[in-house]
Amino acid sequence: MLRRHMLWLKLLVFAMLLLGFPLIASAQNPIVILDGKQLSFDVPPTIENGRTLVPLRAIFEALGAEVQWDGATQTVTATKGGTTIKLVVGGQAYKNGQPVTLDVPAKIINGRTLVPLRFVSEALGANVKWDGSAQTITITSQPVINGVV
Repeated sequence: MLRRHMLWLKLLVFAMLLLGFPLIASAQNPIVILDGKQLSFDVPPTIENGRTLVPLRAIFEALGAEVQWDGATQTVTATKGGTTIKLVVGGQAYKNGQPVTLDVPAKIINGRTLVPLRFVSEALGANVKWDGSAQTITITSQPVINGVV
């Protein structure tokens, strides 16, 4: 009788592990690939309200933009070719001086400013694709030609 209970217990634990695995796998941080290379970040990307946020300096520099940070106003300004992006932590975003509404604004997490990956990438001329099953974002950048993105 004890053997039978142990067998059922083992089967139950095995089934729970098997069924619980997809839930664990989907809780991982998303992977970001730019032009075929996986990017690494000192603060991992995070998903908030369906938007992926990544550390600002890492993504801007990976996309070839020059970055300036104003700690007093908590504003980041990035320039690439003829495009200028300005993001205020917790506030408004701008592309070439025009306001842009974001679902999730830039924010500070673990001492790093994180910005919405899709907005930043597309504003700098890149294409962005999301693979939800693999939790992977693939970015294909556009080169700057004669100062134009």
